[in-house]
Amino acid sequence: MQWGLCLDTALLYQRRDSGTWDALWAGLQEAGAGYLELPIGKAMGSEAEFDALRAWVAAAPLPVRAFSLFLSAAQRLTGPSVDLDCVLKYCRAALARGRALGGDPVVLGSAGARRVPEGFDGAQAERQFCEFCRLLGPVAEAAGMDIAIEPLNAQEDNLIVSVAQGARLVDEVNHPLCRKRGISASTRL
Repeated sequence: MQWGLCLDTALLYQRRDSGTWDALWAGLQEAGAGYLELPIGKAMGSEAEFDALRAWVAAAPLPVRAFSLFLSAAQRLTGPSVDLDCVLKYCRAALARGRALGGDPVVLGSAGARRVPEGFDGAQAERQFCEFCRLLGPVAEAAGMDIAIEPLNAQEDNLIVSVAQGARLVDEVNHPLCRKRGISASTRL
């Protein structure tokens, strides 16, 4: 089994020049880290920013094998103000850039996007989430990327807060690229 580390690239850009870069990588490798998980949103800048990120990934001492923070809170999946066309347009671009960086899967935690708004019907929110995942499946397939549904703790999310609940929703979605697997333990730096 390998474990990875969920990092924010902005933090690493700062550390590269601060003298702790080599110590950070040495410590990670000594502890047995096998890969990095980066926020996919970092890949969504301009072409120049994406080229800089691609160079960063190529130079990193550990491979990028997964992506986190798929959707922002503004990209609602549940509630009365869902715009799936807009969200799926973003997903197409994000998954294509993730594939270009070589990582797979994209972890769908995204508590802000999927959190059920206060007063909104929880069963309806589950149906909305499953509809999104069914539409996301072919987008992920076209990009050659897996989507890992991530249960989160109840302080972050109120839609999928257990492995059993996540597995039930994945079974309901029934798409081969929307899976129960995921990054089970992440440490954020």
